[in-house]
Order: sequence, then structure tokens, then C-alpha cells
Amino acid sequence: MLVNIKCTLSAARHPGVVYASVECAGELLINATLDYCLSACEARGYTIENGQEVLLWLHKNTDFVGHSQ
Repeated sequence: MLVNIKCTLSAARHPGVVYASVECAGELLINATLDYCLSACEARGYTIENGQEVLLWLHKNTDFVGHSQ
């Protein structure tokens, strides 16, 4: 099944957390963190139609920070 992902930030409530919604033909399938949405899409065998748009959104709207262990 082809799905689309739309990302949003919720800086006021949870700084640094990216939320997303997964839709197919206008029907909401999943609404959770981006990490959960991606894992659920993989587990359910969904194909992300707008993957490049999601990556570009992340590039423009987030800062990635590495943590050493």
C-alpha cells in the first residue's frame, strides 16, 4: 500500500520530537512520532510514496545532534 507521511514539530509540548501522520487516499492510518510511524510502516509493509519530501522536511526543520557514549 502506498502511503504519504506528513511531519510536524511540537516544540511547545515536546521540544525536539518530530510527530507525523501516515495517510493513504486521505484516510489517516497512523498519528504518532515519526520514529513510530516509520517502524509501523515497515512492519505493515507500507511503501512510503513521499520519502524524499520527508527527508527534505527534516533537513529544513530540524537540527541533528550526535551523542557520544
